[in-house]
Amino acid sequence: YTVTVTNTGDTTQTGVVITDTLLSPQNAICDTLLQGNACTLTGSYSVTQADVDAGQIINIAIAASDQITTAVMVSRTTTLTQTASLTLDKPAPVGTLAAGETLTYTLTAENTGTLTQHAVTLSDPLLTPDTTACASLAPGGTCVLTGTYLVTQADVDAGILTNAASVTSTEVTAPVTATRTVTFTQSASLTLAKPAPAGTLAAGETLTYTLTAENTGTLTQHT
Repeated sequence: YTVTVTNTGDTTQTGVVITDTLLSPQNAICDTLLQGNACTLTGSYSVTQADVDAGQIINIAIAASDQITTAVMVSRTTTLTQTASLTLDKPAPVGTLAAGETLTYTLTAENTGTLTQHAVTLSDPLLTPDTTACASLAPGGTCVLTGTYLVTQADVDAGILTNAASVTSTEVTAPVTATRTVTFTQSASLTLAKPAPAGTLAAGETLTYTLTAENTGTLTQHT
């Protein structure tokens, strides 16, 4: 910021002081300011996340002199761009894709906007736990949900497992979604065991055979 005070009177002014507490440095002093001349304060300000969340920066500068004891004030408002956006990453699960096995999913929501977001909630109804919440999330920050899923035989028989996750916040009310589909290896195979019969190997005797078929594949088999 550059704050300029001009002597618009018809006399020389002394002890001219410019103050802007938002800046660094905050003050500039001109011992003598001739008629029509200017005294300048140049200072800097580092924008904070709180400023972006507020949407504006308001700073006030004042000037006074020995001759003008009632300070002259000027205010400047700077509008800051605000964006609210989230991304959701859902990589492939960790675990064995087989019935009875446990898959572990790690979902990561990232604040890709400029605003601090609040009540960030990740949900995936397939998982245990199925929800996590982060009270606030600064720009660039992440919120993570780690959950597990127990693979069922029905999943393997279907051949795929699809689940959808979502994330919302107070600032992003339309859910941001991410879907992950995993494919199961399907195999259909049978074995048949036929051991020697039980009974006496003589005329008129009865032999008992026990045949055992086993499903050695990954699919439920029918008929």
